[in-house]
Amino acid sequence: MIERPIRPVPTFLRWISTLATLGLLVAVGACEPGDSETRGVEIDTSFEGAGLGSWEEVVPGEIELVLHRDPGTDFMRWYSFRVGGAVGEELTFRIVNAGESSASGAWGYNQPVVSSDDGQRWERIADTDYADGVFTFRYTPRTESDWIAYVPVYNHSRWLELVERVSEHPRLAEVRVIGESLDGHPIQLLRVTEPSAAHETRPALWAVARQHPAETGGSWKMEGLLEWLLSDDPAAAGLLERGEVHLVGFLNPDGVRMGNYRANQAGVNLNRVWDHPDPGTEPEVYAVHSEMVAFARDGGEITFFVDLHSHSTIRANFFYWNDAEATSSEMAAEMQTFMERFEVLNPDFSVEDSPGGSTENAGVAGNWAFNALGVHAVTFETAYQDVTYGPYQGEHLTMERLLALGRDFGRTAAQVLYGVEVGEGVGAGVGR
Repeated sequence: MIERPIRPVPTFLRWISTLATLGLLVAVGACEPGDSETRGVEIDTSFEGAGLGSWEEVVPGEIELVLHRDPGTDFMRWYSFRVGGAVGEELTFRIVNAGESSASGAWGYNQPVVSSDDGQRWERIADTDYADGVFTFRYTPRTESDWIAYVPVYNHSRWLELVERVSEHPRLAEVRVIGESLDGHPIQLLRVTEPSAAHETRPALWAVARQHPAETGGSWKMEGLLEWLLSDDPAAAGLLERGEVHLVGFLNPDGVRMGNYRANQAGVNLNRVWDHPDPGTEPEVYAVHSEMVAFARDGGEITFFVDLHSHSTIRANFFYWNDAEATSSEMAAEMQTFMERFEVLNPDFSVEDSPGGSTENAGVAGNWAFNALGVHAVTFETAYQDVTYGPYQGEHLTMERLLALGRDFGRTAAQVLYGVEVGEGVGAGVGR
């Protein structure tokens, strides 16, 4: 019986990330050096965003996994690890504490993903079941470093590389570091507008993503939105001739790098503190909160605020928004028009599943923006797994569909908020 310890402690994550960059990964093996015939399965968690509490090969080919909790909390669900030493062998993995996680009922239809090309493509592992609090899946590795995760991974490094790649684009008027995470990672604010208006302040759409580390769908949507804004689509040019867009692509870089499920390094759920963020424990939210307040105070108009997330149990792509009872009839009507148009442009989105919500929880980002700034404010959720309606009914979400949802959110905003003519389009294949 082979037992393996908890993943590297968070204090060393930047050191580990450096080693990974140099190709010096520490493989967690199941044997002494040189004992290749009996080495067993290898599980590696020494890379950015890896998440696992411990693992044990109870008998050859059967591995028990234990999910780790976010520091100082009971939050757990995320897992991300690499498996080696078993190419061509069917392995059985059992997450033995799955039933202790929140929304445990969702395990019944969850399917992990696997990548054999370092995250460029992800495939579903369909052979799964859930019983008596244990989630089981079976998989036969294709390489010595197959990457298994809860959902398609989007790490902080990918966002930083994307920003660097587009940094010279003429529409990217500004990339500004407005703060730092507790571990010293930058909180970047991107301002996108037409070059001729770089020194003007115009009606602005604000978007933030990745408050909750495991909700990678938020980052895929943000990437889709940014790529669309910088594309040659006439609707993108039209929006940016009349307004500007402010993007904060990564609000919780520490939590993502640590492999957390829901919290930052201090164990804080960042989407509950927007009404009074503490710079000591929530500097990430404090930075964005301060920027938005300053923008509005100095005369800037915010047309729409969107917070990009994924939902662990609801099998739909939808908005939480401030309904007619909480807002004016004019704002409610405009929001209804926005959602209906979005569904026409991309029926992967569901108006029917988009409930108007209470504004009482003032610490939620969308509620704070609506209450404090008086603007349209939504939480844009996408399913972790599959949807139960529309052209993709029963199909698990892919990176391409998430990117398309981000793009078509932008196209909807161009038409409804800025009066730009937008062509028709359906689903993930349009405009890419």
